[in-house]
Amino acid sequence: MRTIKLSFFVAVCSCLVLLTACSSFDDIFSSKQDHSSGLPVVTENDDLIEFDSDSDVLPERPAKAWAPVAGLNFPTIYFAHDQSRIGTAQVKKLEAVAHYLEEHQNLGVIIEGHCDERGSAEYNIGLGERRALSALDYLENLGVPSTRLQTISYGSERPEALEHNHTAWVKNRRAELIPAKR
Repeated sequence: MRTIKLSFFVAVCSCLVLLTACSSFDDIFSSKQDHSSGLPVVTENDDLIEFDSDSDVLPERPAKAWAPVAGLNFPTIYFAHDQSRIGTAQVKKLEAVAHYLEEHQNLGVIIEGHCDERGSAEYNIGLGERRALSALDYLENLGVPSTRLQTISYGSERPEALEHNHTAWVKNRRAELIPAKR
């Protein structure tokens, strides 16, 4: 009998805890939340990008209205498998880009992070972002102001090589440096 009463008491307490948790969860995401909490608030005036959950294609991210410069190409930065660190063989390329930007103050760089096809779409977007940020950090350390740099990750959505082999994967693990007018 005592076990039944204890079980009933535990069940009632569990229900109360669950109801309390649900109401606080709803409060976090409701429009009636306390704005002093520091949580971001989405309003009808925000520019939101629609995502089609039926599609595997991620939405296009808008650039800061920078226009790529036709006829001017910066070198591509390549990465090891599942890595976002700048390899020693890629350093000279970034140094050359930083030097060029020092001489051409009207230019900026859009840094596109890319991955090979292995890994989930979500993982590859994150890895592409880390690769782009790694190149951005390196250029900043070489003296390029952050106002002249922007990043975007395409994950595995824009492969350089379409084959499904090691040679193609090596070409697709990259950061594209796109010269752009700011």
